[in-house]
Amino acid sequence: MGCPLEWGQTRLGAGFFYSINYERLINKDFGLRVGAEYAPLQSTWSAFDDYAISCPILVNYVGLRSGSHALELGGGANVSYSAGKSLLAAEPGFEMYGLGVVGYRFQRTSEGFQFRIGVTTFLGKDVSHKLEDGNRNFLIWPHMSFGWSF
Repeated sequence: MGCPLEWGQTRLGAGFFYSINYERLINKDFGLRVGAEYAPLQSTWSAFDDYAISCPILVNYVGLRSGSHALELGGGANVSYSAGKSLLAAEPGFEMYGLGVVGYRFQRTSEGFQFRIGVTTFLGKDVSHKLEDGNRNFLIWPHMSFGWSF
């Protein structure tokens, strides 16, 4: 397996709305992924004067596989800065969210096309759904990405 470069992770996922990611497989079972997102924010307070920047950082396990098909399990954090109120931030400033990923990955053992689909869980304050204990928050979003291994 090569180094997947995911371009255009679409509609939600580890970068909230989208992200461009680079993942380096440390060995055949584990990968380290880092991404970036910039999103202008529109709200009743402003017309795209505010923005959000996020950086998801994850460790992924892809050791449960058959050929080019794998179960992907991952965990990490998303460090974000919001210059205004956003979907996840009640106030402007820095935030950090825990991330959990479960999904399907199609990735050839040599250079080539890569596809991922699954769910990403955000854990942290100011996320819109409360856990039962009321002390922490979570949000589950679908993710999908296309990329290239080299």
